Amino acid sequence: MNDRQTRTFEALQTVVAAFRGDGDTIGPEAPTILERLDATVAEIRKYATDQSQARSRTPLTTARRQLDAMRQTQMLPLSRLTRRIFQGEARIEAAMQVPHKRAPVGEVLAAAARMVSTLRPHRAVLAASRIDSTRIDALQREVRRLKRVFEVASALHADRAVPTRRLPELFADARMDVLALDALIASAPGRIKPSHWNRIRRVGKKLGRPRTRQGGMRARP
Repeated sequence: MNDRQTRTFEALQTVVAAFRGDGDTIGPEAPTILERLDATVAEIRKYATDQSQARSRTPLTTARRQLDAMRQTQMLPLSRLTRRIFQGEARIEAAMQVPHKRAPVGEVLAAAARMVSTLRPHRAVLAASRIDSTRIDALQREVRRLKRVFEVASALHADRAVPTRRLPELFADARMDVLALDALIASAPGRIKPSHWNRIRRVGKKLGRPRTRQGGMRARP
């Protein structure tokens, strides 16, 4: 939740707590409205918790670190070890090109897979040059593993968007119920003092430095 949503949520909790089990003091419709508002508050709390937990997991960030590690510890060594062996072989040289570290995920994975498929038929050449050909197998396993890692990470990242979309809708529903309670209280001011109601429903002010006047004081003529 952003700052405004957090402060609004605190006010909604205060409203529900103030009249819990005592909605008849507002009007005959109030218990139903308060029950609905209580359910909305509970749903907001759930989505806010989901949103917070999803932010702490950052699955795509973790997956990207693993991809960068594969590029650094497996792709670059293979590329540089084989550069002199296949010098002049344009197709192989092109396949040994390692994308930039900021390249898109798909581009890096595709380049790694291309490197594997290109070098696999040349194991004997690598062995003759005393280059460990098991590097090819290790890179292939890592490419397959990282593809699965990114599939899972992307799914988790998509789940993070659900609370962000749903929270504004819930706050809009809650606002309509608060306005309904406001109308009931305004129609029968003797039941609940308006000043008391205003204190209960008030959304707290944003914390931070007070605004400063821009441009300073004008000079007197």
